[in-house]
Amino acid sequence: MGVRSLGIFASAIALLSLTPVQAGNYDGPWSVELSTEQGQCGLNYKGQLTVAGGRIAQSGLFVQTSGAVDPSGRVAIRMTHGSDQLAAGGTLKGASGAGQWHSPTQQCSGRWRAARL
Repeated sequence: MGVRSLGIFASAIALLSLTPVQAGNYDGPWSVELSTEQGQCGLNYKGQLTVAGGRIAQSGLFVQTSGAVDPSGRVAIRMTHGSDQLAAGGTLKGASGAGQWHSPTQQCSGRWRAARL
């Protein structure tokens, strides 16, 4: 999996880690940023994603994404690209959120942050 593919994974992760304006309401567009802190991924990504019904479930040409945000603001998401995997989690508060991601198959990890648009 290339850096671009990993960036797509990371952006989806960041989306689910966004903080809602009202508790339990995470729907809408979000700005996300991901960065690599360990490993050779070289992932630095900025983009936008959309949450619908408190969940993200997207199937793209190359990436499968699934995850959820619980009412208390905890985020969990998993992405796959062929045999490569990426997982992320974090906490939401107010109109922003932050957390960590890791890719066991790429042997790298980092942090994400997000803000409601």
